Amino acid sequence: MCLISLLAAPSGPDLGDFITGKDLEAAYSVEAPSWKERKRKPDWMKRSVPGGEKYTQIKSKLRELKLHTVCEEARCPNVGECWGGGDGHTATATIMLMGDTCTRGCRFCAVKTSSCLL
Repeated sequence: MCLISLLAAPSGPDLGDFITGKDLEAAYSVEAPSWKERKRKPDWMKRSVPGGEKYTQIKSKLRELKLHTVCEEARCPNVGECWGGGDGHTATATIMLMGDTCTRGCRFCAVKTSSCLL
């Protein structure tokens, strides 16, 4: 099966419809909110504020031992799930052995980077 046949939507418009200037707005329009109207985010996009007994236990222990974690340094939105041990899993935290600075410098990561740590 070729790529063009996979991309062609049997019930949607084709290139000829766009070239001839056929009115497609009525059939294929999507309601978009106005700039002033605020839409709520879907539930799957929302994160709860981290908390709970396991979360606070791990956070206080890390502060006490003056340890840095990848979770905090990278500002991970899932830190509550890992540290809280959600859904019956073990609570985990990934510790940075050389402090709060990483030597790798990955472009997608929010962790502070440096070529030398001394």
